[in-house]
Amino acid sequence: MAQAAEDKSGHVQRFVVGEAVRAFYDMNDHPNGYRFVRLLDAGMPQETRPSGSPTVGLSCGWIPATVAEDYNGPADGPEGVLVRLHGRFEDAYREEPEPAQDMHWRVHPSLIRQGRPQPVIELSLVVVRWSKYHQQREGSRSHNNLNEGLLLDVLQGPKEAFGSEGCYEVFSAFVSSAEEIAALPQSQLAKALRGQRKAALYFVWPTQRPAADRHGCVAEPALHALMQGLEAADVRTCWPHPSPLYRELAGKRWVSRLGNLAKELKVPPTVAVSKSQCQGGVASVATAAIEELQRIRREVHGGEPLPAETYSGVAKLGYAWMGEAVLPFIGQAGLERALAKLLDGALLEAECLVQERVPDVKFEMRIFCCRDRARGPEAYLKQVLRMKLHAPRHQALDSSFSLTSHLSMTSQEAADLVFNGNTAVLEAVEAEVQLLADRWLRWFREEGPEGGPPHVCRLDFLVSASQAAGRQFEVHTCELTECGGATCGLNVSTRTAAVLNECVVHPQLPPPSGFPRPLPPFELLEVAPSRFSSAVGGAWTDRSQGSQGPSRGNSRSSQSGPSRGSYGGGGGGRSRREGGGGGNSRDELQERGRGRSAVAMAAVLAILFAQGRAVTSLRNRMPRLPVAFLALVVAVIAAIARRSWQPKAASRQRNALTGQ
Repeated sequence: MAQAAEDKSGHVQRFVVGEAVRAFYDMNDHPNGYRFVRLLDAGMPQETRPSGSPTVGLSCGWIPATVAEDYNGPADGPEGVLVRLHGRFEDAYREEPEPAQDMHWRVHPSLIRQGRPQPVIELSLVVVRWSKYHQQREGSRSHNNLNEGLLLDVLQGPKEAFGSEGCYEVFSAFVSSAEEIAALPQSQLAKALRGQRKAALYFVWPTQRPAADRHGCVAEPALHALMQGLEAADVRTCWPHPSPLYRELAGKRWVSRLGNLAKELKVPPTVAVSKSQCQGGVASVATAAIEELQRIRREVHGGEPLPAETYSGVAKLGYAWMGEAVLPFIGQAGLERALAKLLDGALLEAECLVQERVPDVKFEMRIFCCRDRARGPEAYLKQVLRMKLHAPRHQALDSSFSLTSHLSMTSQEAADLVFNGNTAVLEAVEAEVQLLADRWLRWFREEGPEGGPPHVCRLDFLVSASQAAGRQFEVHTCELTECGGATCGLNVSTRTAAVLNECVVHPQLPPPSGFPRPLPPFELLEVAPSRFSSAVGGAWTDRSQGSQGPSRGNSRSSQSGPSRGSYGGGGGGRSRREGGGGGNSRDELQERGRGRSAVAMAAVLAILFAQGRAVTSLRNRMPRLPVAFLALVVAVIAAIARRSWQPKAASRQRNALTGQ
């Protein structure tokens, strides 16, 4: 059998049907967004795989294959080489009882090895992600684990660094519960990694309230056990952080453990309350918490006690995400209500922070920090961000309490809105915030939890009107946000480079050539136009919507043969299974049912309107209601019906591309 060959110029390659090769596969190159992995149990009998196991396997890396179509063309040809990848492949979305045996895929000629050794794997990655990727949440791409764009942005770093030569691999685990997290074969997964450096990236949220679970969340103890288990096998956690540091940041444990450093680091009086303490009732716990806050205020911060009945504060549940589980309170009764609500359905070991509230907050200033290893082991690239506040959302609890919005401001906007155009005052605020940020980075190095300092973090500070004579403002530490928090409009490329450096720069190994890489500068992609209303104290409100990420295409293949999507950013794949072309998944049937109901309702309304009955009936009851408005209602219903009838992309496209 003829072997693959190159001509003397090195520009032509030839592959013959039936040749045994190794091909570099990338799950994310599928043109329609399917996510097939080569199962980690490849080669095991089907019956040995436990029922209900999570989908876990190789999603990017070298796979034994056979050439499925003659190729005699340029080494960088747009068609690529059609190969049959060997093994059992599964898509986490699939409802079929069995994985597909073998799969066809087009691969770049330079990423096929026949008679040549495959390259050294510089980096092995484990990616733990939510299984229901087809229910994509398109907003908040920089920090939403349910937005697949976040994962693709982070994985772009190793792909650009090692993808052209195939010098890295990715094993992906798709999970949807704590039980599936616990079922992951940690030992088998760790042994499968062939890279010189091994790192793990976790794109699920740990929660202390599994009873109130939502998409993307798993019980914190299960995730922590997985992180610890892989770390013990020398698989370093690089997203978000090593488990000790991540627990401190995401669980907000650091806040109540600062002692006398709280004054220097500008942290308001704070105590921690666990659910186990509240088992006998929250009344005594709330009383003790406020008394302790008063003591810290007096002994650590040197302040005067506040009236107990009007004492205002904030209760925050650990492991809460995107502004959730934060409630203001006034007095003991208010704290009792807040604790009861936040701890309802929480694990027994769950903790709530109770913190004295900072009065008269004007805006929030954030410092986004990325460790710049190319400039030195302690160097950070930092960017100042000025954030607007939301309108108060807890009128019944505290009508003056506002959370921070996702909208940033320019320095001139902040000066105009808060300091009446006085840029000198704003510059003084920013200088103080920068000094405080440097203190926090020093604390991470010298006194922080194990696993620090962080390679990426965001330091959040509240800027309030000062009550002291001779000062116009005060700065208070609000939050130390872990890697994976919102970038607030910054381009994510800086963060991606910092994460890649963290994965590659191993403490016991020399770095590969070109590492650590210098970080690209921060770039603020867009500052939303100001939309605010004047309010007492210079507060403002904003009601604009968050930005949305790109949506997955809905094109449907009509080919009868293997998919011929381009490689390297668009490679198509198809299993060898036979099957019909129509999709009958449960989700598709539900979508069709809802769509048909809506279509029927729209049709009935249209008929009634045509006969004049609906118009007459409605106008008799609401004589001022214009006919044009009623016609518009029918048009809207028809549009919704037409949209909802279309099945989800993952349901419609599956059969065309996998032959199932």
